[in-house]
Amino acid sequence: MTKTKKAAPKSNRSDNLNLRFEPRLKYLAGVAARNERRTLSQLIENAVQEYLEKTFITIFNKKMSVLSMSQELWSVHEADRFVMLAETLEFLLTFEEEQLWAIIQERELVMPNRAEELRATFPALRDEALERAANAPIVSVGGFPFRGGKMDDTMPVSLVRPLKSSKAKQRGSGK
Repeated sequence: MTKTKKAAPKSNRSDNLNLRFEPRLKYLAGVAARNERRTLSQLIENAVQEYLEKTFITIFNKKMSVLSMSQELWSVHEADRFVMLAETLEFLLTFEEEQLWAIIQERELVMPNRAEELRATFPALRDEALERAANAPIVSVGGFPFRGGKMDDTMPVSLVRPLKSSKAKQRGSGK
């Protein structure tokens, strides 16, 4: 009787990341990795860690390296990571993430006793936020179409309604 080997459980140590490199840069990074008796992945991981130590974000007039903020920003659960990001660095949220954050707050899913519910429903909430963002009104600013604070190049400019300024409204009302 032959036994089949079971696949080793996936390690939580690392995650995959696909990168595009200029061929020359990739080659030279490989040479540097060989010189240090490392893999290319180890070299890149180390370079990113060093970069995160040197990159600072100012919060409440206090400069902190991104790496030093890992306790405030990292969790194994995606939903928890998102809430931590939104609570700590709300100014970095994309328009779609702002929609997701609004939905989470509207449904009061930030409460500690609702963490499991948030984790379970997070993919559906993210889909709902994407739909809400896609249906956000498009306005014209300086003749360019914007949806959610970003230029929307999918919409012909001729179909976008212009955003009326308060001065234009005052002139139109006879003031």
